[in-house]
Amino acid sequence: MRDVKIRKMTFLALMTASAIVLSLLENLIPTAAFMPPGSKIGLSNIIVMFCASAMGFAPTIFVVIMKSVFVMLTRGLTAGLMSIAGGLLSALCLLLIFRKMKFIGSIGTGVISATMHNAGQLAVSFLMMRTAAVLGYFPVMLLASVATGILTGILFKVSEPYLNKIDNNLTRGIKK
Repeated sequence: MRDVKIRKMTFLALMTASAIVLSLLENLIPTAAFMPPGSKIGLSNIIVMFCASAMGFAPTIFVVIMKSVFVMLTRGLTAGLMSIAGGLLSALCLLLIFRKMKFIGSIGTGVISATMHNAGQLAVSFLMMRTAAVLGYFPVMLLASVATGILTGILFKVSEPYLNKIDNNLTRGIKK
């Protein structure tokens, strides 16, 4: 039993570290000229998508919280709050999609996830600034969500078999 827990914790730690590293690397990529200022691709969302599809509620939320703590420590409180709000809203939608709406493909899932992440961030902006003016940014963020969601959906679809293989090799012989 102890071996089972250690293997599962090891894989969760690997997923958490992967999300954090992808978040860090993404900060090195400048925002494309056609994207809204400060927008990111959402590469760590690939890991969150995998966790939601293969690992369940608690591991998915754990990865989101740990990544958000990292964001808070490296980019400040505002960025951390936006990360946690967007990440949790996105993760909850992902968990729902992977449990109840399996007919939605990886690209659709990526777009919904990116949209919910941006909606969570805009909610934090609205609460911090206390003005509805920030909601005028939603159409711009929606377009960015579609673009980044398509990309992360494709990358998730490509990487999912490899992540499953790592999971299966690490947890071989363990009943989930």
